[in-house]
Amino acid sequence: GEGCITDPSAEYVQIWKGVIEKKLGKKVGFQNMHGATDGRHFYMNGSEQVLATSGLTGAHHSGKNAEVDEWVDLESLGVLSSAISEYVKILINK
Repeated sequence: GEGCITDPSAEYVQIWKGVIEKKLGKKVGFQNMHGATDGRHFYMNGSEQVLATSGLTGAHHSGKNAEVDEWVDLESLGVLSSAISEYVKILINK
């Protein structure tokens, strides 16, 4: 798929990065990414990097048993949901 492009210096990207770092208790970085991804939310002209965030998952597209083998960690989804909620509240109050 097409590359995803994020301007790491954009204010809304830095706000999201700050929220995620606060929730995870550690620094996060940018990575190169192509294909279907939530990183497309941050698509802009500039760098070919995105700040990818998701719950902890595994066995994506794992073949015949994908519907059985694919998994997501529910606790990590709670953290992601909380981060999204905080991010939206920050943007609303800007």
